[in-house]
Amino acid sequence: MGFDRLAPHYDWMELIVAGGLLQRCRLAWLGELSAERVLLAGEGHGRFLVALSQRLPNAKITYLDDSGVMLDVARRRLEQVHPSIMPQVEWLHASLPDWSPPAAGFDLVVTNFFLDCFDGDLLKRVVDCLSTVCVPGGQWLISDFTVPSHPAFRIPATLSLWLMYRFFRMTTNLPARSLESPFPQIQAHGFTRSHTRDSLFGFLTSQLWCRAPGGN
Repeated sequence: MGFDRLAPHYDWMELIVAGGLLQRCRLAWLGELSAERVLLAGEGHGRFLVALSQRLPNAKITYLDDSGVMLDVARRRLEQVHPSIMPQVEWLHASLPDWSPPAAGFDLVVTNFFLDCFDGDLLKRVVDCLSTVCVPGGQWLISDFTVPSHPAFRIPATLSLWLMYRFFRMTTNLPARSLESPFPQIQAHGFTRSHTRDSLFGFLTSQLWCRAPGGN
């Protein structure tokens, strides 16, 4: 993917298109999070990173993104708002699923509006990789788009998704061509959904999944 071109403009683009809806979706279950080692995968502009660092000021955070420009945007944002936590953040310019994770693992994995960038076998490989790094008893926070079940909302949502995928494929070479749900694969890896909040008539979802203490 190539989000470098969009990175300097992502904040105002999100504000114009969605207002505060996406950030509210990201923050829906912030109060339920508890972790010492956190992986933020595809975190992008770092708005959730700032909120998480304030919620878990003692956590060790690994920020992973394949856009070097996005990484710089997030680093500058955190340095301006919460500079004292900077030594606790590891900045990784890397891509999934090719990244080689550390053996220690993480007790919180966060993928906000990231898994929708993949479909087919690539999505499966990304989910497999992230599942591997989440330790037994860990949490996985996911915010993303979904297709509403109600027919009245499904049609406009499907059209909006088509337009979004077309735009991002042209501007970033996004690998996904359509939205594919990652949740069946996540469940197959031993995770159970503990919290769900949908918004915009089911077009947005924020879900907190927990891995069984004996999960693998």
